[in-house]
Amino acid sequence: MFSGILKGSILAAAQLSLVLYPSVYIANKSSSKYTTFLATYSVLDALLYPVDTIKNILYSETHSGLSNLNKNLELRNIIESTTLGNLYRGVVFKLALNVPYLTSLYLTTQGDSGATTALSWAVTAALYPLNTFKVRSQLLPTQFSVGKEANASLRSGLYRGVLPFLLLNTFVGWSLRPLFNQEKLEEVRHGVQHEKYEQLRKE
Repeated sequence: MFSGILKGSILAAAQLSLVLYPSVYIANKSSSKYTTFLATYSVLDALLYPVDTIKNILYSETHSGLSNLNKNLELRNIIESTTLGNLYRGVVFKLALNVPYLTSLYLTTQGDSGATTALSWAVTAALYPLNTFKVRSQLLPTQFSVGKEANASLRSGLYRGVLPFLLLNTFVGWSLRPLFNQEKLEEVRHGVQHEKYEQLRKE
């Protein structure tokens, strides 16, 4: 169980580093931050979608119905046994959810805690079943699925996990505020320049 969580968490961190942060960096260089952020994130997310598929297969090791598949849930076995087409199963659901999700994330980074942001997160929560459909698509076409038990579980819990999803991503949005706020970036830049100036004066 622990190995599945650990391996999946490493891939989740890789996704964050290779998709989210580059998207923020590129958006900050653009005059149209929101559009650039949405477009860049979606392109990178689509390109690296197989990482998400493999991550969820590894996470599935912790599911009660998947314990008999532990011997198969090695990264090498997954890559060798899963076709490229299967690695991209569910990508449409992911990209569809990205629109309200990234809008909510962007509004949170801008420090807008009013009705607009709340409504955006409410829409994201309402569309959360898209994430469930994505995960079901990722797991069921592979040899690592367990058939009726897992299938029924995925169908019956369309909103399972929505609260942790909202809490985690709201936190991510707030943590990105200094990176996504031009005024904050200018403050940091001027602060660094001032420190260098003071060091030169002392020398």
